[in-house]
Amino acid sequence: MNRHFVLILAMLCFTANSLAHELHIGTAVTGIAPPVPVALSGQFNLRIADTIETTLTANVISLVSREENHSIDATVMVSCDLTDIPDKLPGMAPVEVHKQIPELDVHKIIVLSDTRSLI
Repeated sequence: MNRHFVLILAMLCFTANSLAHELHIGTAVTGIAPPVPVALSGQFNLRIADTIETTLTANVISLVSREENHSIDATVMVSCDLTDIPDKLPGMAPVEVHKQIPELDVHKIIVLSDTRSLI
């Protein structure tokens, strides 16, 4: 997890906890590595990977402030093990989330990239 993600999480936890009686936190992790063989980006020559040495994941943290049985506010943060996030992904994610959770304010979904380097 990168430092920005932890800082945002800490700020949101403090804010949500100070404004509500309860803070509910949920997490999820899923693998996002493409099936092999796969073409690798970068450099000048075509390189094909036929094995995966480290797992790539998308990590999700959901923060929901609640008062009794009523949800007051929610934020969802997604951290991806990618060198960059395609321009269309931040726009696609809220649409897909809204299909499954229509009551969630999709403007409170934060998508972050966590760069991996094997140098």
